[in-house]
Amino acid sequence: MGTGMALAELGRVACRLGDHQRAARHFADALAVYQGLQSRWGMVEGLEGLATVIAGRKQSAGAAWVFGAAAAGREALGLPLLPPADAVAHECALAETRRTAGAAWAPAWETGRSTALNDAVAMVLREWAETSSLAREP
Repeated sequence: MGTGMALAELGRVACRLGDHQRAARHFADALAVYQGLQSRWGMVEGLEGLATVIAGRKQSAGAAWVFGAAAAGREALGLPLLPPADAVAHECALAETRRTAGAAWAPAWETGRSTALNDAVAMVLREWAETSSLAREP
């Protein structure tokens, strides 16, 4: 589990520095580790990190979907709110995604929320493996 936590932290640092490519790679790697361990809280953390990266790239509908899946996972597991330092960045990315997605927000968010956590993780990792679209700059 320590490897997943370290990778997620590297993703957060890269995201704060604006290095979306590196952040996406770290979060995807963390997500794969957490999936292998069946760490549901880790999968939520990885999805939240990737959603923030996707939002930072102005891919609002995709970010809304991933944010929705992560939020549903967090609620289903009864996970506490994020630590204050992470919560601010998360809420800013969430608000910006909601604003820029416009009418696409609600359907993407609800679709993400209705996707089972394991399915959401598998879909995100499959997308990463097939296209590496999370790694490419817009």
